[in-house]
Amino acid sequence: MSKNARRGDQKTPVYIRNQAVKAVIDKGQKPVVVADVFGVALNTVYRWVRMYKSSGCSVLKDKKRGCHKGS
Repeated sequence: MSKNARRGDQKTPVYIRNQAVKAVIDKGQKPVVVADVFGVALNTVYRWVRMYKSSGCSVLKDKKRGCHKGS
């Protein structure tokens, strides 16, 4: 995988989040290494792992952002 997984490779952000969390939890890799490989901040990896442990993999999915169209 490229140095910055968010560019170049056409993997989805959800896929990247899942792979990063699995690397830390299942494979026992250090979060600092995972952050470097996936091109994200160390705090981001810690946040993903914490969210995954508290709510499962559904919390790693993309959420709708911005204002909703209404009324």
